[in-house]
Amino acid sequence: MILVLAPSNATRTEVIPAERTSLPMTIFLSLRFAFDFITDSIRSLPMPHLIFLLVFLALPILIGVSSKEKLNGVLRNVILPVLVILIAIWLITAAVQAPSVMFYGAPPDPRGKSLARFVMLAGLAGIAWLLGRELNSRWNNTWVHSIAILAVIPQCCIHSPNCNTGLCRTACLSPTRRIMGRTGSCHSNCGS
Repeated sequence: MILVLAPSNATRTEVIPAERTSLPMTIFLSLRFAFDFITDSIRSLPMPHLIFLLVFLALPILIGVSSKEKLNGVLRNVILPVLVILIAIWLITAAVQAPSVMFYGAPPDPRGKSLARFVMLAGLAGIAWLLGRELNSRWNNTWVHSIAILAVIPQCCIHSPNCNTGLCRTACLSPTRRIMGRTGSCHSNCGS
């Protein structure tokens, strides 16, 4: 309600063309633009998405979350939930695209796609979590845990360009520590 009554809408409605996109065409274009947004995001930013997926794949392995329903198999535990998440990502992204498509006949500007990016990343995190949970329930051994640790350790060093004394230094220099106001001798807290 607040967004509808906002004063900035008056200037936006002045530039909206009088002829709007028809409803069937809006639905079709929204779905197409959503698919294009998802595929373009993954193609143009493969490494950030891969790192994001690896972290969320490794988390259930490291904290010991496993699928309790081993008898139902991969179809019920992984494939169907992944398909539901992918369809939900696509439909919610299309809903984000729809207002811009209806009024302008084009996808929204990059700032308007931030909600679609969030939905996509949340969905990818959910998919990676499901896969990690299934991996942990099927192959719960030292090698899988070692690979999961190797996937997560580099993420700790991303926070600090001066990661020259290991994980402790990275944790001490992290932006979270500075934002939360933690000061003092960090190395005494970390044990180094």
